[in-house]
Amino acid sequence: WLTPEDEKFAYDFFKDHNLKPEQTIALFAGAQYQVRIYEHYGTALSKICQENSFSIIALGASHEFEINQINIDQTGVSALNLSGKTNICQTAALLKRSRLVVGAETGLAHIACAVKTPNVILLGGGHFGRFMPYSALTSIVCLPIECYGCGWRCKYQRVHCVRDISPDVYTEAIRQTLDKSSEKPRVF
Repeated sequence: WLTPEDEKFAYDFFKDHNLKPEQTIALFAGAQYQVRIYEHYGTALSKICQENSFSIIALGASHEFEINQINIDQTGVSALNLSGKTNICQTAALLKRSRLVVGAETGLAHIACAVKTPNVILLGGGHFGRFMPYSALTSIVCLPIECYGCGWRCKYQRVHCVRDISPDVYTEAIRQTLDKSSEKPRVF
């Protein structure tokens, strides 16, 4: 469903910005609702990116620019924030050329599976298991607690199932996903 023009866009983008697909991680930190925002993707990515000379491209809508930039700044590596600068097919082509996709449970997680790019997705408890793609390419990072299934009507002041996920757990999920493929979805 990607056109030759979409594929060329991604090819040219990588070439023009001196990005190597095998050394590029796509990030999308935005989510539709504030309760689903996790501010530590960059922290989770930083050590792996620095050790392996990965670059980051951040994707999403224009209103997600700030949350993507916060996470980019945490990585300490070369990064481009494309929030609001690509259409959905261009975004899909960029995801397809990337080595790994990291981010929130959004439509881009489904697109990552559709273009066959390994992905590490944070999955909160609001609708746990309802919308996430079940793909062998997907590693899920979550913090199961007794109130899962709340429909995002959190009974706590702090959304623990999202905010309290340790960046170290996310880092390990990224590391294992990069190191070895799986025959089924993984949960961290």
